[in-house]
Amino acid sequence: MDMLTFDVTDLAQVKVNDRVELWGEHLPVEEVAECASTISYELLCRVSPRVKRRYVDG
Repeated sequence: MDMLTFDVTDLAQVKVNDRVELWGEHLPVEEVAECASTISYELLCRVSPRVKRRYVDG
Protein backbone atom coordinates (compact mmCIF):
# COMPACT_ATOMS: atom_id res chain seq x y z
CA MET A 1 0.00 0.00 0.00
CA ASP A 2 1.02 3.58 -0.44
CA MET A 3 -0.43 5.26 2.62
CA LEU A 4 0.94 7.77 5.10
CA THR A 5 -0.19 8.74 8.55
CA PHE A 6 0.47 12.12 10.11
CA ASP A 7 0.06 12.84 13.82
CA VAL A 8 -1.60 16.26 13.98
CA THR A 9 -2.81 15.89 17.56
CA ASP A 10 -1.07 19.08 18.68
CA LEU A 11 -2.05 21.12 15.60
CA ALA A 12 -5.51 22.48 16.36
CA GLN A 13 -5.67 24.49 13.12
CA VAL A 14 -5.48 21.35 10.93
CA LYS A 15 -8.77 20.28 9.35
CA VAL A 16 -9.91 17.33 7.25
CA ASN A 17 -9.02 17.87 3.56
CA ASP A 18 -6.22 20.36 4.32
CA ARG A 19 -3.32 20.13 1.90
CA VAL A 20 0.05 18.82 3.00
CA GLU A 21 3.54 19.28 1.63
CA LEU A 22 5.53 16.07 1.79
CA TRP A 23 8.54 18.02 0.56
CA GLY A 24 8.92 21.12 -1.53
CA GLU A 25 9.23 24.85 -1.08
CA HIS A 26 9.13 24.74 2.72
CA LEU A 27 10.67 21.34 3.37
CA PRO A 28 13.61 19.99 1.34
CA VAL A 29 13.29 16.36 0.22
CA GLU A 30 16.82 15.78 1.52
CA GLU A 31 15.68 16.65 5.04
CA VAL A 32 12.75 14.24 4.82
CA ALA A 33 15.04 11.52 3.47
CA GLU A 34 17.48 11.98 6.32
CA CYS A 35 14.67 11.60 8.88
CA ALA A 36 13.55 8.44 7.06
CA SER A 37 17.10 7.04 6.96
CA THR A 38 17.20 6.97 3.17
CA ILE A 39 18.14 9.22 0.24
CA SER A 40 16.00 11.70 -1.65
CA TYR A 41 16.20 9.66 -4.87
CA GLU A 42 14.47 6.75 -3.13
CA LEU A 43 11.60 8.94 -1.95
CA LEU A 44 11.12 10.64 -5.30
CA CYS A 45 11.14 7.40 -7.30
CA ARG A 46 8.67 5.61 -5.06
CA VAL A 47 5.83 8.14 -5.21
CA SER A 48 2.81 6.33 -6.62
CA PRO A 49 1.53 7.42 -10.06
CA ARG A 50 -1.82 8.11 -8.34
CA VAL A 51 -0.33 11.08 -6.49
CA LYS A 52 -1.10 14.39 -8.17
CA ARG A 53 2.05 16.25 -9.08
CA ARG A 54 2.51 19.96 -9.40
CA TYR A 55 5.66 21.20 -11.10
CA VAL A 56 6.80 24.74 -10.37
CA ASP A 57 9.31 26.51 -12.60
CA GLY A 58 11.70 28.01 -10.17
